[in-house]
Amino acid sequence: MYNNFLLNEGLTVSSISEIEEGINRLNEVIAKKDRDFDNFIKHGSIYTFDTGFGNVNDFTFSVISEEHRRLIPKLLGSFIDYQNYITNEAIFDTLFPNECNGFSGFNFSTTTIPVNRQIIDKNSFILFKSNCRSKYNFHSMDDFDLYRGEVFPNLIFCENAIDQIHTYAVTDDRFKLIIAKLKRLDSHTSKWTDGNYDFDTLGLDCSPDTKKRIYDTLNFRTIGCPEIGPVVFSWHIKWYFSGQSFRMYIHPQASNHKMYIGYIGDKKGMGF
Repeated sequence: MYNNFLLNEGLTVSSISEIEEGINRLNEVIAKKDRDFDNFIKHGSIYTFDTGFGNVNDFTFSVISEEHRRLIPKLLGSFIDYQNYITNEAIFDTLFPNECNGFSGFNFSTTTIPVNRQIIDKNSFILFKSNCRSKYNFHSMDDFDLYRGEVFPNLIFCENAIDQIHTYAVTDDRFKLIIAKLKRLDSHTSKWTDGNYDFDTLGLDCSPDTKKRIYDTLNFRTIGCPEIGPVVFSWHIKWYFSGQSFRMYIHPQASNHKMYIGYIGDKKGMGF
């Protein structure tokens, strides 16, 4: 889902210290690599590219400190060989359509690579992936099943919530609206690190049910969830589409700062 190409021109530097700092930063990126979703690639020409302080091959025995000579093989070895050299984002997106494509390097000041595609340290890597998640569109239900955990890292789906989403095609406007609300919910939940969940700043129409309604529909709203077991859901996001009332029942879990999704569908499915 995330492709990361080590750009030759991104290794052009103005000092030896910049080379060493770049090696350190990109090794921190490698440490955050997710084997299931991150694809790190390079072209063989990287080894003979002149950075301004010698070819990359030279780094293994001279130019940089002994410590960094040990790190550079590890760094380059983390990027698997790819047959094509990728010079810009247009070519990258053609080779890997419908995926998130970025470039790694030490310094991109001599390139035309957009800032949001530049990966120079762990923070820019995290931001790159976050931006991709917010814009990612599912192309099939298999795609949704494969990538939902990556697109929504702060949401946990309970029992039948996945089956409920599967009742819609990815081309259905109702599905697209659900995904938009899930993205908003995931983004907001990512900022929750302590205290109670702040529903007021969620930016969605969200409220709890009354005690009477909870009591009257207890069997509908008691839903088993991964790791935490049965939950009585009260807080819900509400919206309307073509005259139909939709509800998404959610539960913020303070122990892991994740949002659990218990139900998505017509409000009649919750017993009222």
